[in-house]
Amino acid sequence: MKKKNQFRKRRIIVTIVIITIVTIVYYQIDYKRHFISNNNNTEFITIWQRIGNDCYIVPGKYYWIFAPKDNFIKTVNYRNYIGIVWNTEDKYSYKISIYNKFKVIDLETDICVYSSNDSLLLEYQILESLDIQRGKRIKNPKADSLKRVYDYDYVDLNRIYGIKVHDYK
Repeated sequence: MKKKNQFRKRRIIVTIVIITIVTIVYYQIDYKRHFISNNNNTEFITIWQRIGNDCYIVPGKYYWIFAPKDNFIKTVNYRNYIGIVWNTEDKYSYKISIYNKFKVIDLETDICVYSSNDSLLLEYQILESLDIQRGKRIKNPKADSLKRVYDYDYVDLNRIYGIKVHDYK
């Protein structure tokens, strides 16, 4: 009887240790998310970098352990950057520009997505002109910083562990 109880206790302890290790490994490899917010922390997006070079950009804070089914942007981590304008001064809650390929899945209509940061910079007159064929971008000398005027974040997704939010003043 005593051996049976010891065996049961040992099995419970081993099970708890295995579950703990699996949870920690899952969190480190696939679960970690990054929440980016505007200056006054009223709007959020979740950036979830997953195994296999998949990256989900979801409005708000997303905690569910499974990939979203709607209201998200799917892109890649490798060689990818996004720009976010929080204070759009128009009908959109915020605008996102994505450097690399992406797919929009049933995204809310008050979010605008651009296929390049240059388009966003042209719209806000940070760039005076753009010649894609020659690779020339001419900055508007009268333009003020996007960060200062429109609450802008530039996020580097091209990191092995996590992201980097650049603070351009």
